[in-house]
Amino acid sequence: MKRGFFAILAFVMALASGQHSGATELRARGEFKTQFSWWHNAAPGGPDFSDETGETFTAMQRIRMWFDFVVSENLKATYAAEAGTFHWGDPAAGMATGGRSANVKTLEAYVDFRVPGLSDAGLRVGLQPFVVPGNLGSHVFDDRATAILATIPAGDHLGLTGGWARPYNGRPNEPEMSEALDLALLFLPVHVDGLEVTPYYIHAFVGDDLPSVRKLSANPGVPEAPVTGNAKAWWAGASARAAIFDPLMVMADFTYGRFSQDRDPATGLEKIQGWVMDLAVDYVLESMTPEVFLLYQSGDTDKSDGVVGVMPALFPDVAAT
Repeated sequence: MKRGFFAILAFVMALASGQHSGATELRARGEFKTQFSWWHNAAPGGPDFSDETGETFTAMQRIRMWFDFVVSENLKATYAAEAGTFHWGDPAAGMATGGRSANVKTLEAYVDFRVPGLSDAGLRVGLQPFVVPGNLGSHVFDDRATAILATIPAGDHLGLTGGWARPYNGRPNEPEMSEALDLALLFLPVHVDGLEVTPYYIHAFVGDDLPSVRKLSANPGVPEAPVTGNAKAWWAGASARAAIFDPLMVMADFTYGRFSQDRDPATGLEKIQGWVMDLAVDYVLESMTPEVFLLYQSGDTDKSDGVVGVMPALFPDVAAT
């Protein structure tokens, strides 16, 4: 682990001191987290309120670091790496005394370019954070993906974000196979006094050889089965928030998504389609912000008709707590 981590540090320093050392500024930031946990009367891995008795103590650690290579106010490259999460003393993670396992992985690697004279217009290329809007978290996609995203101002109150992402490509070196999943997207954020609304549309181009439908939908009840022919998917929705009722903040989201393919003779699956909505109200105070929210989604009505009645979700991350 130590060798891998210091190798990345050396690589970062080498880039920063290379050909453009006179013009490049290196900025580093990060987080170092250590956690100690003790569970009583719980199964290993966390409490499950069972009758099993036992005591479990764990010590864990995680490191995340970001390095920004700033060439100018219009050009910047970012690299992020993570070590962990690992348990103290775990030889498989290189945390036992004498261990030398390398467990550093890349989180982000992208380039930001801003159009000179237009601070809100730019292009981001590479492995980057990729989030579909949502007030309680994203119902569709909130993770990292390799993508090209362009942001263009379309007036004082209107913006435009469009691009292409490839979150999966199982066999990049076998042109006769088509295991890629590509996404084309369009966001239209609108900002007026006290009101923000972002309509969006995402279209998926699905390779005929994609190994699992679950690459397109991580919902429970979706079978682990290969994609059949003529597969396609899309999502459309909007995210809104209004601060015109101070001190109240009203937020709402609605998304509809659909995946279809030729009927799978083994599982009978033909479609995954449905919708999700949420509504939340925050009461903004100086010391805290209480929140009341409602979250609802469509569900299955007839599981024998080849249709899963929930909205397909790629990489959702909903934080409704």
